[in-house]
Amino acid sequence: MKRSISTLLTTLILVAIGATSGLQAQESEPAVVAIFPFKNLHNAVEHNDLSWQYADSLEAALNAMEGAGTAYEIIPNIDVRDQLLAQNVDISSPSYETDVWNLAELLEADKMIWGTYFTKYGKVYLKVEIVDLSINMPDTENVGESKGLKYEEALASVISVAQMVVPGL
Repeated sequence: MKRSISTLLTTLILVAIGATSGLQAQESEPAVVAIFPFKNLHNAVEHNDLSWQYADSLEAALNAMEGAGTAYEIIPNIDVRDQLLAQNVDISSPSYETDVWNLAELLEADKMIWGTYFTKYGKVYLKVEIVDLSINMPDTENVGESKGLKYEEALASVISVAQMVVPGL
């Protein structure tokens, strides 16, 4: 009887250790992140080019930062574009906000980054959000914003916005 109890305890301890090491292995895997083109809230066609330019620049900035490849892995924007085309998703469509959720799932992303911007009096106001897809909630602490830059200089804010969001990845 004593032997079976000690065997049972040993088995339970080994199972607990195995479960703990399995959790540690899962935690060390980098989060897979999809960056979607940003939505132009002003709907001025002449400002639509910033949508992909900002997403592409943010991808490059995040890939150049410390933690890229170890803490997080960015899905190449070409793969995001391919999914947008395959699913016939239009960035200017009112359903774009819900379509990105389906696309993120198809891309097998853990997190997604997307944003909105509008242009008023030649200045850009931009907001970048991270959404944790395991809980379907945005990260309210690590939000990137750029306010009041001239439209021609909007891409200059990519590095500072990347620094604002990278702790959430």
